[in-house]
Amino acid sequence: MAQFAQMPALGDVVDARYRLEREIGRGSVGVVFEASELESGRRLALKILRPRIISEQNSVERFEREARLASRLTNPHSIQIHRFGVHHGDGSFGLPYIAMEYLQGVDLEAYLERRGALSIGETVGILLQALESLAEAHEQGIVHRDLKPGNVFLCNTESGEPAVKVLDYGTAKLVRATSGDPAAQLRLTADGMICGTPQCMAPEQALGKRPLTPAVDVYAMGCLGYHMLVGRPLYDGPNKIEVARQHVHEPIPPMPPAYARSAVGKALLKALTKEPGERFAEAPEMAAALREASARDRIEVLGHDAAGLDAYEEELFDPYGEEGGFRQGGLGGPRVFLGLAAAAVVVALVVWLMSVLQ
Repeated sequence: MAQFAQMPALGDVVDARYRLEREIGRGSVGVVFEASELESGRRLALKILRPRIISEQNSVERFEREARLASRLTNPHSIQIHRFGVHHGDGSFGLPYIAMEYLQGVDLEAYLERRGALSIGETVGILLQALESLAEAHEQGIVHRDLKPGNVFLCNTESGEPAVKVLDYGTAKLVRATSGDPAAQLRLTADGMICGTPQCMAPEQALGKRPLTPAVDVYAMGCLGYHMLVGRPLYDGPNKIEVARQHVHEPIPPMPPAYARSAVGKALLKALTKEPGERFAEAPEMAAALREASARDRIEVLGHDAAGLDAYEEELFDPYGEEGGFRQGGLGGPRVFLGLAAAAVVVALVVWLMSVLQ
C-alpha cells in the first residue's frame, strides 16, 4: 500500500543534497529548516511541505507555484530560490521542498513594534527597496497580492549595509504570461475567492473583483508607508471582516499635517486611492514618484537601522513561514513599554498618597 514519506528529522539528508541542521520555524503548511548543501557546504533554508497537506486539493500545485514564480525573480530585494524538488525517503509519495537563501534579520512587523513610527527618510528607503522587487515582478506579469509588514524582511548585506527583502510569493498570481509558460497554466484561485491579508488589502481585492492588477500591490505599499510614518496600520478593527470593510468604504485616516503637506505624503495618498485606476499603475511608477517627491522635500533617503538589528539577536525570526515572521521572546514593542511605564507611575502615586495620609 502506498504511503507518504515521513517528515525528515534533524541530521537527515533531504533528496541526497541537503543536511538538516536545525528547525527555524513551522506553520500549518510546512516546516522550515536551516540546512547545509552537501556539495558546496552552503547554508540555506529548506521549506518542506507537511505530509498531511499533500492530500489536500491543489496543495502541491500551490507549493510548486510559489517556487516557480519566486524563482523567476532575480532582483536582490527578492528572496532567492535555489531549487524545487521532492524528498521521497521511505515513502511512495514524496514531500515537496523549496531550497532558498538563508536570511538573518527581522520582519517589518517586529521592527515597527519595537521602533514605533519611523522617520520619513527611513520610510522612503524601505519602500524603494521593496518596490525594486515588485518592479521586476510586475514587469513579468506577477502580482504579489499579500504584501504586509510580515512579508517585508529587513536584514544586512555581508558588508553591513541595510537590505530589504520581499518574501512569500506563495499567493502571487500570474496575470500576464508569455505563451507556452507552464506557470500560466496554474489557475489555482477560484473566481470570487479572496486571497491576501486584510491589513493591507486593496478595496477591489476585498470585494473579490477580477481581474486583479499590479495596482493592488501599489495600494499595499501605500498601506506600509502609512504604517511606517504614522506608527499604526491604516485601518484596524476587532476582526478581519471589519478591517476589509474599512478599506472599501472608510476615508483615509489623516496623517500628521507636516506629512500630509509633503510631496512624499501626497504620493502615498495617491497609492491609497480607492479606485485602482487613480493609483500608480505599477511599482516602477510609484518608485519614480517617491524619488521625485523625496528630492522635492529635500529628504535624505535612508535604509533601516542596520546596527539596530542587533537588538533582536535574542529573538528567533522565521522569514519563510506562511504566517510571516515567527518570533519568540521580547516584550512586544513600544506599547508594552509605555504600559509598564504608566503602571509604574500609578504605583508611585499610590505609595506617595499612602505616606501623606498616614
